Amino acid sequence: MLYEQLLPFARQLVVVGIGQFCLGSVWRSLAILAAATRRWDDAESHFEEALAVNQRMAARTFVVRTQRAYAAMLLDRNQPGDSERAGELVQQGLRTARELTMGLELQRLRDLALNADGSSRRQPARFAHGRRPR
Repeated sequence: MLYEQLLPFARQLVVVGIGQFCLGSVWRSLAILAAATRRWDDAESHFEEALAVNQRMAARTFVVRTQRAYAAMLLDRNQPGDSERAGELVQQGLRTARELTMGLELQRLRDLALNADGSSRRQPARFAHGRRPR
């Protein structure tokens, strides 16, 4: 229900208050909701849109968060090529998170890196804010 309500606002940014702060592209929120309901194709498409929007805005922190959530979705989906793409996203996110000293994102990305290498796929990846939906 939330996905359907948010969909008409996909091309907008999440802004709180009268420009007090921004949370990036609505596409990212839609992607996370789609991934939570295993709508993999929608999630992938939305993550790509979110990356493009956040990169155009030069919103590097939003790009890192989107890369992490996207990588986690790919690891959960576990289709051919997903692990490799997830690994690329994690490595890109790690580089930027180090530059920006994003400690929590660094830890989350390192956790994903363990899953992305394929050798230690012990648990489902975590997306959104580091928690799996219930």
